Amino acid sequence: VYKRQVFEILTADAGGLAWALPLTHTYIKRLRERFPDLPIAVVSHGQEQFALQTSQSEDQQAVHQQVRSLTGNDIPVYVCGTYAGWRGLSDEDFPGYVNVAAAGPAQINDYLALGYTRVLIRQRPQ
Repeated sequence: VYKRQVFEILTADAGGLAWALPLTHTYIKRLRERFPDLPIAVVSHGQEQFALQTSQSEDQQAVHQQVRSLTGNDIPVYVCGTYAGWRGLSDEDFPGYVNVAAAGPAQINDYLALGYTRVLIRQRPQ
């Protein structure tokens, strides 16, 4: 039995989701081909998470579409509410298809406690 997966996206790159989400999609597609019912979650808690603000939905259409694709396949996507709060943002600054966790690292730890395995995505593949 393959373990459940939580993808942790953590970059200092404001445009990080433009490369991290396609990479994540590739990994998820491969996993779901072999394990169609495998529980998966995605947590973004670095600089890249701000591309998921509602105010960025037009400028970041591809990123928002990729997140909607994930959530439409029963894969929750989270951003870090603590980091957002440091920027003066709240839950209302993100669209309904993005979950705002109280803290990204705590959300990941919750998944790990449930038996998920972490897949860390921190830098663009070379």
